[in-house]
Amino acid sequence: MLPSTEPYPIQPEIAPLLFAVSEKVDGLRAGGINISERVPLLVAPPNEACRAYLRAKKENLGHILPHLD
Repeated sequence: MLPSTEPYPIQPEIAPLLFAVSEKVDGLRAGGINISERVPLLVAPPNEACRAYLRAKKENLGHILPHLD
């Protein structure tokens, strides 16, 4: 989903990004927001079921999940 075309009350020129879905990054950049860095949101060590889910998100959607490496 791309960001709204309506103006935001505050429009930062540069912002760190706390989520890491590539499509959202592209949409924000297309809207004129310069992403200064992509910051992964780390979760507690996942159990095996969660690990498989998170690995699929990393591999298929490009999420930054360094704790799965």
